[in-house]
Amino acid sequence: MILGREDEDQYLARVAEMCDARFYGRELGVNEVLEVLRSAALQLSGRYHHFIFGALWGVPSIGFSAMSHKVQGVAEWFGPLLKPVRNSTMLGMEWEETLAQAESYLAGGASLRLQIAHRSRELGELTRRYGAIAASLASDPAEPARP
Repeated sequence: MILGREDEDQYLARVAEMCDARFYGRELGVNEVLEVLRSAALQLSGRYHHFIFGALWGVPSIGFSAMSHKVQGVAEWFGPLLKPVRNSTMLGMEWEETLAQAESYLAGGASLRLQIAHRSRELGELTRRYGAIAASLASDPAEPARP
C-alpha cells in the first residue's frame, strides 16, 4: 500500500500504478489509515505519522524524503529494520534499489513484522521515560529526575 495525503505526495499515485499497489490519498481519515495499515504487507510513504503508525503495527515501510527530516529520523531509530529512506526526487533513478528493498521487506514476513513491532514498543517505553523526566524538570528545575 502507498499513502499520500498532501499535494506534494500525489506523485506516489503513479508509483502505486507502476508497482501494482493500492494508493490511498485524502479520502481516508486517521482511523481508516490505522485500519488499512493494520493489514498492510508493506507501506511506502513520505509522511512521519504514516511511518510511525505502520511501525506500531509492525509494517515494513519504505520512507521517502519529504519536506522535512522527520521520516529520516524515525528510520534511524529503527536502524536496519526500516532503512534507507529514499529520496523522492531520485525515485526514477533508484527504482531498482527501491524494488529490491520492497522485496527484501516482504521476504522478511512475520519475523520482520515482529522485530519492527518490538522495536516500536521499546521506543514507546523510552519516550514515556524521557517524557517523565522532562515533565519533572519542567515542574521543578532544581531537582532533575533520574531515568
